[in-house]
Amino acid sequence: MNLDFHPSHNGASRRVVTLIILAVALGILLVYNFTGYFQEIRTIADDHPEQAFVKLKSFSSAFLLINVIITFLFAAYFTFTAWKIWKNGRFPPAGMKVIRSTKIHTGSKAKIIAVVCLLIALLMLSTNIFLWYFNEMIRKFDQKKGNGCIEFVAAEGFSVGLSAIQSLPETQNGWR
Repeated sequence: MNLDFHPSHNGASRRVVTLIILAVALGILLVYNFTGYFQEIRTIADDHPEQAFVKLKSFSSAFLLINVIITFLFAAYFTFTAWKIWKNGRFPPAGMKVIRSTKIHTGSKAKIIAVVCLLIALLMLSTNIFLWYFNEMIRKFDQKKGNGCIEFVAAEGFSVGLSAIQSLPETQNGWR
């Protein structure tokens, strides 16, 4: 065994491939279901924009909650990994299971990898800020109740809403 390489774990690659296949399958299933859900919202918005707004508001809240949970778990993993790398002064840290034999980085390279892990964790958590802001725009609009037009105008002047979706031209298959 070469001391410059961290040995691979026997079952790690099989588990990672299985996890990736499950994640892709779940992603395809979610995209398929959400496409139908948004098609339903668009159909309802033509006749009853208030009902479409209620569905959009409930979806936004649920999506924010799910995103907070998932990003927090990934950020915790990356933070814990960064801490272990920093503490051990090497990457991969001792005891970490790797898919294939990995060259061991020590010293400043290991510290850079630890900082990158922390930055990835912060980047993941920053998505929650955007979703919280969007959710707050919906909540504020719901409090004002406006003039019946479902449109959200951000401070920067961007306009997002169902009115923008409805203004898109129809294509041959019915999608806007």
